[in-house]
Amino acid sequence: MNIKITLNKDTDIYKQIYLYFKEEILVERFKVNDKLPSIRQIANKLKINNITVLKAYSLLETDGYIYKVKGSGSFVKNINLNNTCTLQKPILENFKGGQIKINSNINFASATPNKEIFPTKIFQNIISDLFLGDAPDLFIYEDSQGNFDLRKNIANLLKKEIKNISHREIQIINGAQQGLDLLKKGIIKNSSTIVLGSPTYSSAITTFSNFCKIKTVPVQADGFDMAALEDLLRSSKIDYIYVMTNFQSPTGYKWSKDKKTKLLNLAEEYNFYILEDDCLSELYYHDISTSSIKSIDFNDKVFYINTFSKVIMPGLRLGYLIPPKKFISSVINSKFISDISSCNLSQKSLNVFLENHYEEHLSKIRSFYKKKYELVKSLIFKSKFLKLDYLPEGGFYFWVSIVNNLNCDLLYMKFKERGVNVLPGNVFFYKKTSSNKIRISFAAVSEDEIILGFKIIEETIYEIIHEGENTYTPLI
Repeated sequence: MNIKITLNKDTDIYKQIYLYFKEEILVERFKVNDKLPSIRQIANKLKINNITVLKAYSLLETDGYIYKVKGSGSFVKNINLNNTCTLQKPILENFKGGQIKINSNINFASATPNKEIFPTKIFQNIISDLFLGDAPDLFIYEDSQGNFDLRKNIANLLKKEIKNISHREIQIINGAQQGLDLLKKGIIKNSSTIVLGSPTYSSAITTFSNFCKIKTVPVQADGFDMAALEDLLRSSKIDYIYVMTNFQSPTGYKWSKDKKTKLLNLAEEYNFYILEDDCLSELYYHDISTSSIKSIDFNDKVFYINTFSKVIMPGLRLGYLIPPKKFISSVINSKFISDISSCNLSQKSLNVFLENHYEEHLSKIRSFYKKKYELVKSLIFKSKFLKLDYLPEGGFYFWVSIVNNLNCDLLYMKFKERGVNVLPGNVFFYKKTSSNKIRISFAAVSEDEIILGFKIIEETIYEIIHEGENTYTPLI
């Protein structure tokens, strides 16, 4: 046992122990049913507390790498290493407080927008002008439903698509994640059953796991597998279905009009509600605009969630939720209980921005991200080891297959060791599954970082396949 630890504030000691044994198991230095050293042995060797080692072993057990036998110790579990990806929950060291924590230099994991494109100067001027007015009013509690002028402005923007929308139906929220949380706290009961796509947005899995009953349906390039969904509806009482209709995370899939209409018809027939998360709909790159299920929701069956975090700046912490009319008062009450109201200064500055700068800004960011989209696409097409089954029309993500039969967790760790971070496919499945997919996001990286990152990915995969040989000529 050659385990070493570093007193590094960025990585807890128990996580270092966890990662050591995890890699030893993945590369099969510890075989199935091998006994691991005892907690006391490791604690004595490293001169640390037994509790620290116990935390590491508990995490290994939770993630399915080991099993414990009372009175005998801890043993390596059969995790099907011949499959392309181990069966585990999301990569814990990447997630902290709902946000991705990145310890690498090239960040293909994050969906946080690039700071280069933030309209900070414009907001600086807007806020300065607001302060020339009645500055104290900027710091009082706003109405729980949201600033009146902002809601009217959002309604006017939406009327191009949602014809009869009114400011009275709009609830201002602190980003899409709060929208899901408000529904969980104020609308969805823990006895409810919700359907998620397989795969789907990892934060939706986190939000609804251990709260309500979850069913899953396979996701296809144009939306859910509707035959599988209808089979599920006939056999189970479904209360809610969560969907990302435009440029879904992680796949980039976009729902077809036929499937949107079909889902609404099923909602009416089987009496369930649709939770539509549409946070990337403005990021299209081929002049093919998007549409929402909400825009054709004539029977009021859709809770619609959108955010300005992806298209303006995440630090604004502002988005909006449009519930069916019968739930408006419940949503407002849930918002009040959660945090009273969203920041007044942010709401008023956003309102001015929407009135005067929004359309020009959208055109600018589409051009900015399209360059990176085209670069990543070209590098995937040139790669010998990466395969793209579906080409998205927008968004931040490419859902990429590893064509060689490699272990996703091992790849994840090897990339990370070389300063590149991706998200392995199993993060996006509610049920444990084998996957040879990774999600590559270009939101936070520069073009130079993209080129270098792909060079490292290619070389790393080649070396793993050829057991350390370093003779590969990269695609760059």
